[in-house]
Amino acid sequence: MKSSSIWLLIISIIILLIMESGIILSKPLQYSTQDTIWGIWLGELEIPNSAKLRMGIVISKNDNNSYKAVLNIIDQATGDIPCDEVIYRNDSLIIRIKGLGIEIAGILDTENKSIKSEFKQRGGIIPVSFTRTDKLPELLRPQEPKEPFPYIEENVIFENKKAGIKLAGTLTFPNSKGKFPAVILVSGSGQQDRNENIGGHKPFWIIADYLTRNGIAVLRVDDRGIGGSTGNFNQSTTGDFAEDALAGITFLKSRREIDLNKIGIIGHSEGGIVAPLAASISSDVAFIVSMAGVIINFEDVIIDQILNQQKLLGRNDQDLELERNWRKKIYSLAKENTDSVTAAKKLWNLYSELTEDEIKRLNWPNGRHEAQIKQVLNPWWRYVLGLDNKAVLMKVKCPVLAVYGELDQQVNPDKNIPIFEEAFKVGSNKNLTVKKFPGLNHLFQTAKTGSEYEYIRIEETFSPQALQFITDWILKQVK
Repeated sequence: MKSSSIWLLIISIIILLIMESGIILSKPLQYSTQDTIWGIWLGELEIPNSAKLRMGIVISKNDNNSYKAVLNIIDQATGDIPCDEVIYRNDSLIIRIKGLGIEIAGILDTENKSIKSEFKQRGGIIPVSFTRTDKLPELLRPQEPKEPFPYIEENVIFENKKAGIKLAGTLTFPNSKGKFPAVILVSGSGQQDRNENIGGHKPFWIIADYLTRNGIAVLRVDDRGIGGSTGNFNQSTTGDFAEDALAGITFLKSRREIDLNKIGIIGHSEGGIVAPLAASISSDVAFIVSMAGVIINFEDVIIDQILNQQKLLGRNDQDLELERNWRKKIYSLAKENTDSVTAAKKLWNLYSELTEDEIKRLNWPNGRHEAQIKQVLNPWWRYVLGLDNKAVLMKVKCPVLAVYGELDQQVNPDKNIPIFEEAFKVGSNKNLTVKKFPGLNHLFQTAKTGSEYEYIRIEETFSPQALQFITDWILKQVK
């Protein structure tokens, strides 16, 4: 199997995740006993060295007696993906999703009620066996809050006047008299809604519910350009997101329920550096909680993730080192303080210096380099590549809690925590608390390996232990 085919599969699934706003679970289907193919089929796709993904196929009939089907990759929370073509003849089944380059071809075993098949995608072939079932597995989320809530929940809209955009969110605060401490939640990279919906999990809703039940008001907000918020997310930078957080604090200060001097920021992943960036700009930030904060320089995070993935695909050390050096050269040029036209010319000149052998070893054809240039010259990339996170932390004067999951495979705690500690030592801020939770992943779920492929299968959305620790720390700061 070609090494690139696994990633084509994963990329296709990621695209689907971006397109899907929720989970559509297939309901039990009544099928005719005279029709051996009609019904619900469950299988497990094992991607070598990566993950096992449960997937379901639901087959039914059109009015003209032809077949139709949907594919549901359960452990990627894709929902039902319509199939373009379903062919069933003489116990042979072929299902195609042309836009994704997917074909599932197999033979029906009527005696064992199974379909032994191959999952094919753009050159890659993975065997998978489907068995008939009455219902596909559901993704349970037992921590999701249930009404009635013992607090007040209000949908709000406020303005970032500097950017000329409106941000929509949900404000929750205790249903009692008094002025309450408050936090604004800032999501990780990628466009997120106010609940930071990831694979059917809604961690920001869980956090907001828990904190508000413990006397802390919470504002969670749709990112620019999603949900009820306006603005162009694709042209925005980490610095812009810091300004959005500060606009949220300005809004909270206008509310009679909020204590003006006790408003903090909780940021997750990229939000874990957005929060300190906002605090380095404004003294209105009373405290920060950085959850799995990306504190090492961004290019190092990306390179580490790429190399770790390629190790799983069996690339040798020499090719990995070539990849590392090539990426560093690209990112170095992208973060230079030049206009995009000049930067693009330099990147093309850099590419022209590669030998044919290097291009082959890197799997970096001309078209891929063109796509890479467009990516790294995006405003967000150029800003974050040039951001000195340690220098930002050194300017922070408010209390900070930095929490990480020991099993985090996206943001390595052992590489990030020392930067926090060194920056606060040099910056003379003694109010830093660091906690690494054993057994937790990047989303602060109790996990086995920490792999991102576990996120959806795990029913827990956020560790109760971590929730309690964060809450206790905040309450201590706002006494």
